[in-house]
Amino acid sequence: MLSFEKEEPSTEMLNMPATMDTTDATMEDLLAKTTNLTVLDEDGWEINIAGGTEVASLCAMGRFCSNRPISRSLLRTILGRVWGIADRNWGVEIKHTIKEASFLVFSFKSSQDLDRILTKNPWFLNNGLLIVERMTKMPINWDKVLTKFPNWANT
Repeated sequence: MLSFEKEEPSTEMLNMPATMDTTDATMEDLLAKTTNLTVLDEDGWEINIAGGTEVASLCAMGRFCSNRPISRSLLRTILGRVWGIADRNWGVEIKHTIKEASFLVFSFKSSQDLDRILTKNPWFLNNGLLIVERMTKMPINWDKVLTKFPNWANT
């Protein structure tokens, strides 16, 4: 049966934890613990500024200009064959698409592969033109990047 008697609230939860009354945390202890903190972006990824430059050294961004859209898998297949790189040694992500172009980010495991691809820029493939440039930072306005490429002519 149910009882209608009132119970006194427990004061046990209001007591200080046992670990706090035995040791006093100093400012140095608190500062030492801050080395274990991480900063996350809005998607929950850890922000690592020091490692960002190392990762960026193996990345490139590209603008694929074409009158037809292209899927990531088709682009990956075509570029893998043209560049002669095994699938496990590079990756591509479509970051932004407009009617005239797709904006891409490439990641490589080898700086030699990246350098070779950059020196043979631009790439003409599948009724389109791919402009590739070494990545220094993630663009905010993709429509304004990769609008020019070097043009060599033998005279």
